[in-house]
Order: sequence, then structure tokens, then C-alpha cells
Amino acid sequence: AHYYRNLGLLFALFIGFRLLGIGILLLRAKFQRRSG
Repeated sequence: AHYYRNLGLLFALFIGFRLLGIGILLLRAKFQRRSG
């Protein structure tokens, strides 16, 4: 049970970083469009 809980935590972290990266890309594109 402990092993599966750690696996779930890693999976959640992976998804979180993936969403964070996508959000940063979207924000960067928005700022570039505004400045240009």
C-alpha cells in the first residue's frame, strides 16, 4: 500500500509539472503577442 501511495504521489507531481509547463508556455505566448 505504501508503494502505491508513493507511485500516486509521483504521478500527481508529474501531471502538476506538465500543467505548469503548459501554463508558462501559454503565458509567454500571450505576453509576446502583447509586446509585439
